Amino acid sequence: MDTTAYLPLAAAAGLQRALDVTSNNLANGATAGYRASRLVFEDLLHSADPARVPVAMPQPRLSYTDTRAGSLSTTGNPLDLALGGEGLFAFALPDGRTGYGRAAQLVRDAEGQLVTASGLPILDDGGAPVVLPQESGLPVVGRDGTVSDREGALIARIGVFTAPALATWERSGESLFVPRDGADEPGVLEAPQVIQGALEASNVNPITEMVRLIEIQRAFEQAMSVGRNHDELRRAALSKLGQRA
Repeated sequence: MDTTAYLPLAAAAGLQRALDVTSNNLANGATAGYRASRLVFEDLLHSADPARVPVAMPQPRLSYTDTRAGSLSTTGNPLDLALGGEGLFAFALPDGRTGYGRAAQLVRDAEGQLVTASGLPILDDGGAPVVLPQESGLPVVGRDGTVSDREGALIARIGVFTAPALATWERSGESLFVPRDGADEPGVLEAPQVIQGALEASNVNPITEMVRLIEIQRAFEQAMSVGRNHDELRRAALSKLGQRA
């Protein structure tokens, strides 16, 4: 295959990846605490002939997370928690790892643990699940993360952790993130701003993502059109050469 034929194929492959990322952002536009993904492209130099100047073809190199905060919405549910400013809540994952996220939409399970809808326990500042005594009633959560019963007795302190290089962390479902191997471990945030009865929305802008989706689709169609035109020109050239022979 000549170099020209590679160009639309490389463009289509990169645009397909961009389409997948943008579609996923749109699908999670209403997911509490979701952070949009973005792609980084780089030039891939290719030449079938070492004597010729290589052609630069864009390729998606990696994805990263848009760490901008989403807007806060008041729910009135005392088991919904959000964060003002920096920090992440911590949750125990089934595989033993710890996932971190900005939204805590909690329920109380049969053992009194505060967990997400899928059963992931939220962790205190020491890394242990937060357990409410059966007689404590609905908790009162202070701005510093302290959890008290209706009489004011201290039960626990919800952990809020730093997020060094969050943009490069691995995604783990439920709008959670896990530090990659070799990354700095999160530390306890000294002055968190926990907001009870509220949730942080996704930071996806649906209009922006829809415009991006349309642009990607059009660019994909153009790349496919270039590929088809190249094939037709090649077939025409081969046909004429065959007639002369």
